Amino acid sequence: MNSTTMSADLVGRSVMLEIAGFVSTGIVSHIEGDIIEIDNDNAETYGLGQSAKVVIYAKGGLINFESAIVGKTAGTVIILNPPEIKNSSLQRRQNFRVSVSIQGTVDSIIDGKGIPLVLDQPVPIHVLDIGLGGIAFHIPEYELNPGSVLKAELPIGEQVESYHLLVLHSRTGEGNLRVHGCKFQSISDEQLQTLYAFTLGEQIRARLEIRKRGLVPQGSLTDETYG
Repeated sequence: MNSTTMSADLVGRSVMLEIAGFVSTGIVSHIEGDIIEIDNDNAETYGLGQSAKVVIYAKGGLINFESAIVGKTAGTVIILNPPEIKNSSLQRRQNFRVSVSIQGTVDSIIDGKGIPLVLDQPVPIHVLDIGLGGIAFHIPEYELNPGSVLKAELPIGEQVESYHLLVLHSRTGEGNLRVHGCKFQSISDEQLQTLYAFTLGEQIRARLEIRKRGLVPQGSLTDETYG
């Protein structure tokens, strides 16, 4: 069974959590990217960052792994998705993106033919999604071809850092805006760690917001995220 099929098959399955010697049960309600969401009546008793032993009662047998609590709200706990469930291929994992709205700038552009474009000043860009592998963004007044290389300043979390981007493709997005898909080039381990922490936090916050909007009257609960 591949990991994508596994994730889909696990939604709705029973799960046991053991945290600090306390055992409780719940139901897997969502799996995507780096997180697993579990409906659990004891969510308020768990602390963010606590280690958890997890057993999912899958159709094909038990799946045992260790994880950690990274988010919670009333009746819901979010844990880290382990490699045996998450796509194990590095390329597939890098392709997972989270939707964002980030304003950055581009300091230099070399087009697909290797010709530098003259920029009088940094050009603003609007980042639409981001993952460990790259970003999708809109840049006004510039038509970028596949193979173009950019140096961008991006505020990821609390840091603004330089990232080198290679344009892979372009498409027409909402409002007929051109959206460019890029992959990161020459990215450091520290930048990867920053990106992972940022994208994980965005995934957690998005799920908690969905739970607040869809299942519980607005304003009737608070939520917590780790990191």
